[in-house]
Amino acid sequence: MNPITPETNKLGFIGIGYMGRPIAQRMLESGFQLTAYDRNRGKAEELVRYGGTVAVGVAALPSSWTSCCRAFQAMKLS
Repeated sequence: MNPITPETNKLGFIGIGYMGRPIAQRMLESGFQLTAYDRNRGKAEELVRYGGTVAVGVAALPSSWTSCCRAFQAMKLS
């Protein structure tokens, strides 16, 4: 398995709720490029101030996405 790094991975993130927002924010603060989607667009837009982008739908997320749990694990190791 290849390591997940900010230089080589663009992340898609679905669900910017109670748990998702802090995880997504931490990924952005760690230098990852992240595109977020939430049914409530306003929640995803909260991440723009940290460098995130907002997807209009799930289909607009990066095609080579990485699961949230795997990305979070990689950040804990760094």
